Amino acid sequence: MELENGTVYPPVTVPYAVIGHDIAHPIPNITIQPSSTIILKLSNGNMVPLTVYGVLQSTQSVVIGDTSDAIFIPLSEARALINPLGYFLVVLQAGSISEINTITTLLSYIYGNSLTVTTIQQAVSSVQVIITSFSFLVILIGSISLFVGAVGIMGITLARVYQRTREIGIMKTLRANN
Repeated sequence: MELENGTVYPPVTVPYAVIGHDIAHPIPNITIQPSSTIILKLSNGNMVPLTVYGVLQSTQSVVIGDTSDAIFIPLSEARALINPLGYFLVVLQAGSISEINTITTLLSYIYGNSLTVTTIQQAVSSVQVIITSFSFLVILIGSISLFVGAVGIMGITLARVYQRTREIGIMKTLRANN
């Protein structure tokens, strides 16, 4: 990534940001320059003023995606603004499929057991296991229902045959024909 103008983060702990090209040029003839102040509205409703320290060039496509509409702030500032207890999800994009195992191994080596690395292949595999388990459960419930139904039909049939056998026996005792 290269800056259009300004510099990257200053070595101070005030709310500074590097913004994408589309944010710096929201409408024609309006440009947000370095040292301007922008207001960032957080999801909790708080509004935080940030001093623009740099503007990225347009056409910046990097691993994280298009940066033209992004705001980059130092990690320490993000922690102070959002106050997270930790990170729920960090998404990485590999350049090719062959790099996925290398990245996974590297992250596991660096962070050890404090980080769970899940690849798309593992997520798809987990979904397949869940679907297979659910299918087995449905088959099991269907089989039990079929068995209960068969036992019910067999019971009704046996009761009917027993009743008819008694009736036929009584008729034969009374010397009835057919």
